[in-house]
Amino acid sequence: MKNILFLFLMAFTIVACEKAIIPNIETSNKSVFEELWQHVDEHYIYFDVKGIDWNKTYEEYAPLITEELSEAELFDVCAEMLATLEDGHNVLQRSSKSSNAYDFTTGYEVVFDPIIVRQNYLNNTFEEKGNFTYGVLDNNIGYIHFKDFTGLRDMETVSAFMLDKNVDGLVFDVRSNGGGGFAERIVKYFIQAPTLVGYSIEKTGKGHTDFSENLSFIVQPDDNLYFDKPVKILINRGCFSATSYFAGMMKYLPNVTLVGQITGGGGGGNAAYQLPNDWIVKVSVSTFLDVNLDDIEVGVAPHINLNNDPEELANGVDEILERALADF
Repeated sequence: MKNILFLFLMAFTIVACEKAIIPNIETSNKSVFEELWQHVDEHYIYFDVKGIDWNKTYEEYAPLITEELSEAELFDVCAEMLATLEDGHNVLQRSSKSSNAYDFTTGYEVVFDPIIVRQNYLNNTFEEKGNFTYGVLDNNIGYIHFKDFTGLRDMETVSAFMLDKNVDGLVFDVRSNGGGGFAERIVKYFIQAPTLVGYSIEKTGKGHTDFSENLSFIVQPDDNLYFDKPVKILINRGCFSATSYFAGMMKYLPNVTLVGQITGGGGGGNAAYQLPNDWIVKVSVSTFLDVNLDDIEVGVAPHINLNNDPEELANGVDEILERALADF
């Protein structure tokens, strides 16, 4: 098994790599559909994980393709076929202003309001730094809400705040965070030594099971800051991509408990391909497994499974947060 630095792995696996293609001159509806189906067949990584029979999908959608379809109608059929893979990193793009991606919250109720937390639990006493909102809850428990995986360097300021306040525990709230950055830049504040947090796998050939070896993800600790108190991470179905990576990496650290809903997945890095009519299709070509070899594409399950009740939240009660606080 190969061990390589996490930073290089993450850059390789979750940042889409664009492919330079010489388009086929054949741009009939049938040729576009056929090339789309074949490209997905040869490059998508999750057929076995999701138990998908892609040949059966072809049999279902191929009869719908006729040359009488308009471009918009063809796009709708192709996008619907791609959506059967239920992968938020799969995208069909008709133009810079027209694209279709699967809604990873489908079938789930996402109930969260950060304003309720600020008003009723932080008593409107909090700090803000980039995408971080943070303060101290009752019983000297620190609280961080991280709404988007950008501005990661601001975590140093937030961590220093928590250490300065000498909080007795920490609630790290990433609910409805759609991802966007490098999860290890947050994880590093919660470890003291280089730590294995999971494995990367790459698609290496056209066969459905042509994969690389498991490549170890090793996160390096921060040189100056380390938080060693109990940590509750709040998650929901709105957590996607880098946020699922974060939850998966943190899940088995000894002082961490995940509370809330299963995340929305997004474990694969996607690659772009140009179809003969200049549409762009992106599909997942890599994946991430946690240290127990569970694939985060199907979502990272919490230790404590719980969802907010909409009526209770409307009355100012965040049940997920309350449950997390009860365990300190």
